[in-house]
Amino acid sequence: MKSPSSLRQAGFTLPELLVAFLLITAVGVAAMFLLHENPRTTERNNYERKTAEAALIQGISRYYYDTGSLPDGLTTSYQNIGSESGQYDLCKKLVPDYMYDMVYDPTSGMVTQDGRCNAKGQKYYTGYSIKQSDNGKSVSIVSTTAEGGKVILYTKSFK
Repeated sequence: MKSPSSLRQAGFTLPELLVAFLLITAVGVAAMFLLHENPRTTERNNYERKTAEAALIQGISRYYYDTGSLPDGLTTSYQNIGSESGQYDLCKKLVPDYMYDMVYDPTSGMVTQDGRCNAKGQKYYTGYSIKQSDNGKSVSIVSTTAEGGKVILYTKSFK
């Protein structure tokens, strides 16, 4: 005859299985919340873009009211604002006299090192594009990466 200890089968008890199930469920729920993109992220990024475009327009306005003209080199077609070849380097015109530093798109703007856009060896890309009107009396700035199907465009007219 076999002893009572040898009649036991190997396995987990019901309380152990319940605890394991609850732990796995809790980890899954936590992961869902951490990995799920906040629906307000798009809205927040677009508000940051609006604020950045307004800051650029304000810097250009200060430049205009101080010099009596728009920054030279603006064209009637959109140019990306940045320091690379083919981009419009607005930093040279505005920083530090009319703006503290350039503003950058929350998802696509970048700088290559710490410091202002006019620091030696600095490369930057704002994520915004700029153009002047055909008559040269207004400036438009648009975000190149607005989210949610939005177009974020600021236009300022000068007399």
